[in-house]
Amino acid sequence: MNRLVRPLAAFAAQLSPNSRGMVWMILSGIIFTIHLGLVKTLGGEFGSGLLAFFRAVAGMLILLPVLVRTRPETLRVHQPGLMLLRGGLASAGFLLSFAAIAIMPMSQFNAISFSRPLFIIVLAAIFLREKVGAQRWVATGVGCVGVLVIVQPSMQMEISSLLALGAALAFAGSIVMVKELSRLHSTLTLIIATNLLSGLFTAPFAILEWQMPQGEQWLVIALMALTATGAQACYIKGMAIGEASYVTAMDFLRLPMAVAADWLVFKTLPGFWVWPGTALIIGATAYISIREARLRERARLAAAAPPPEPLP
Repeated sequence: MNRLVRPLAAFAAQLSPNSRGMVWMILSGIIFTIHLGLVKTLGGEFGSGLLAFFRAVAGMLILLPVLVRTRPETLRVHQPGLMLLRGGLASAGFLLSFAAIAIMPMSQFNAISFSRPLFIIVLAAIFLREKVGAQRWVATGVGCVGVLVIVQPSMQMEISSLLALGAALAFAGSIVMVKELSRLHSTLTLIIATNLLSGLFTAPFAILEWQMPQGEQWLVIALMALTATGAQACYIKGMAIGEASYVTAMDFLRLPMAVAADWLVFKTLPGFWVWPGTALIIGATAYISIREARLRERARLAAAAPPPEPLP
């Protein structure tokens, strides 16, 4: 094992932080694609409520060793109302996304999920009173046009597109809540609370759809939870190492990865309008991300610059 790990570690040490961040983001995309494939496979055998419940319970089991070593005061909840709201939004996101993945191509689901940053901008402006400049609003509008191109709203609109769009909106609301909750709570507290509340909120759906997994289904469920946790961990690692304007571009590789998985495993492909719509969403999101990163860098340089010399 050491013969394999040491050369990889030495190679990674030679890469720039942005390059290492990109590697972590690509790995996150691969693991997330596997996660979606497992969810899609299980979606033909279990209801979305039961799958969401299994995911929450498995997530708590994965976190159990960390939870045992954590001091009780670290897990204290200071804003129970907002925490319940975030748990409800996250639960709705899981329920809707699992239902959507079961009946639509993974690539089309991924394409619609790219609209999440656009929803975050709108929700943050409404509920957090964040100031959004004209350029960000224009880019957000372009991205929303891309969403409309993909889902093509009409009386015959596919229910799967509505489910995926609802999931993106619910997750966006959950992420917006994090900004407020993170002032008084640690990341660990937020993760544990979200998993616990998701288990509670999805339990009624699980009871209605209950069926006991058999044999290898337990293994697939465990892998579904592990890949969800692994993809999130790799994403956080990549964002922590590299600059956001560089590494977030790698997240869009989830789309071709999902297209390949759809074709090779499930023998399906997304419709034509997914491609121009996705191009608009990715272009708008990338513009916003790069512009925000440049503004932060300018602010950092301005803060680090020495004060001007006083006039004689």
